[in-house]
Amino acid sequence: MTPSITIRDVARRAGVSVATVSRVTSGNTKVSEDTLNRVNAALTSLGYEPSRLGQALALKRHNAFALVLPGLGGALFAGLLKGFETTLAGTGITFHVLVAQDPERFQTQLKDLSTRVDGMCVFGSFAGDGIVSTIADRMPIVRVAGNPDAATHSVNVTNFEAAQGLTRHLIGEHGLRDLLFLGESAQSPDVQQRLQGFQSALAEAQVEARRPEPCSLTEAGGFKAMRAILDRGGRPQGLVCATDEVALGALLACSAAGISVPGDLKMTGFDDIELASLITPSLTTARQPFHDIGARAAEILLERARPALQATGMESTCLPTELIIRQSCGC
Repeated sequence: MTPSITIRDVARRAGVSVATVSRVTSGNTKVSEDTLNRVNAALTSLGYEPSRLGQALALKRHNAFALVLPGLGGALFAGLLKGFETTLAGTGITFHVLVAQDPERFQTQLKDLSTRVDGMCVFGSFAGDGIVSTIADRMPIVRVAGNPDAATHSVNVTNFEAAQGLTRHLIGEHGLRDLLFLGESAQSPDVQQRLQGFQSALAEAQVEARRPEPCSLTEAGGFKAMRAILDRGGRPQGLVCATDEVALGALLACSAAGISVPGDLKMTGFDDIELASLITPSLTTARQPFHDIGARAAEILLERARPALQATGMESTCLPTELIIRQSCGC
């Protein structure tokens, strides 16, 4: 039986110490180019594969990241998860998913998970700024769809510009003057940006804004809010909905009440989930790059969690959205 190759064999072949080989295999750049070349040549000729567990223990690393989400339903979370997973494939780094299903236990679960990973991607602001900032003192954290801050990196999309563009379209192309924003923005930084984009387009057109109609960012929330609007009377000419799911719920409520979309009322969504192109009328919306969001978050963690990297400062990435014009706005 051929004896297994050890790190000592590599050190002997390269003419260096075991500590030097360990530094090279862990990514430490504090070795000369000549030494680096000799060690890499010895690694290749001997076919030595460093133990990931040994490296992790030596560096006090876990070779794992965490993805912290408020839920798993919907196209956004599915796309984000896929992009995160695809980017980490082949890197030797695994990842854990923590879903906030139990509010009473969530903070404890998050603290426990932070002791077993080298970086985190946290969606939105639901996890709480206090605990996230505390964890960010020990490892890189990327916020997705959350407000950028001094302690965390961030990946967002052009929420403001997209909502502004959708609203401008309803005003400019369809001549609407009575528009209503549908969706709860208080706990959602990205929806806050969409509301601000909506209000900005109204202001530049010198159109008076209605008070936004808050509702949960779900199909049920959109249905309930739209039914309440119709029950009160004074139906608007158009709706700018915070998400596609809210728009789908509002569309169902209109259908149940005999309100024609886009004949009697025009509407837009946000996200471009798969169903948006399949329903009748098809939904005018803003397309988010779900996969790219997850991929970019994973890339930042890979870049910032490497021990040899001397990068400083927080990184903020804003990915573009795309306006998708379909039937629900009257086009």
